[in-house]
Amino acid sequence: MPSLRSVTAGWSLNSRIRLLNLRYQAMKLQEFQEAANRWRRFGTFYALAIFLWLILIGIIFSQIPKEWIRQSIAIPVSLLCLLVLGAFAIMLGYTYYLPRRWGLFCPSCNKVLTPYCQAIAIASGHCGYCGQQILH
Repeated sequence: MPSLRSVTAGWSLNSRIRLLNLRYQAMKLQEFQEAANRWRRFGTFYALAIFLWLILIGIIFSQIPKEWIRQSIAIPVSLLCLLVLGAFAIMLGYTYYLPRRWGLFCPSCNKVLTPYCQAIAIASGHCGYCGQQILH
């Protein structure tokens, strides 16, 4: 059997993503509410993770001898880059990876449903962006 990559070789990225999203059929309302509540609870965890990340970088930065900082700007710049990349990775996981993993996105327009759009989806059963039905 040919792989999905070989079959969709000439397709655009959006077409490939929509094909992969076909496996996500309309969710039941209760499943969607549970996933939305789980995402909100994990939001607290991710905020705590970013806070701890900032504290860790601050501790590491405070342990660097002042002579090293005066001699070279590379150490502070590299630590700031590490800080930004770490915080970006944590936020990317929260805003992109988890909602897709739990089905909190629209299979039609491929957008992650924000809490406001989740409320619209729970009330109406339709995507807050494109209007397609996502709950039954």
